Amino acid sequence: MKQGDYSLKVLAALLLICILGFGLFFIQIKEEIPVIPVQGKIGEPRSDDVWMISRMIAAESRGEPFDGQVAVASVIVNRVRS
Repeated sequence: MKQGDYSLKVLAALLLICILGFGLFFIQIKEEIPVIPVQGKIGEPRSDDVWMISRMIAAESRGEPFDGQVAVASVIVNRVRS
């Protein structure tokens, strides 16, 4: 057996050990994360919410084309969701 073949096998074994070790580590982390139940219902937006987001879009993207206003709206919605 050549020296290069032995080094390659050792490297492959170490890589496998690292992959398995990290996999077990992430499984353990996943089990420790508490799950928070969803509160409230997802339904129709209230008229106050629609009015507020329209005012925010107007304030943030006044003078922008429609595509820019849609982009601002998506950023606002993503921030509210997170």
